[in-house]
Amino acid sequence: MPSRQYEPETYTDDEAIRRGARAHAILGDEIFKEAVELAGQSFYDEWLHAKTPQVREAMWAKTLALGAVEDSLRSIMADGEVAASRVS
Repeated sequence: MPSRQYEPETYTDDEAIRRGARAHAILGDEIFKEAVELAGQSFYDEWLHAKTPQVREAMWAKTLALGAVEDSLRSIMADGEVAASRVS
């Protein structure tokens, strides 16, 4: 599947503000935080006890992907903050 790059300039300021607020809510959501923590711990445990390099690499890739999701949400949130500063 081809990767899709996030392009903040494709959103109006109002859209960016709404998206930023939603990203902020997701990052602050207790269930989301718990899910990320549990997944991260699971990936680490599987990585630690992996019997093959392939399994270890797969768990490392999952850990990186989990971090990328959080980074994307933070980026969307920051774009919303920038858009809000332009509107004010």
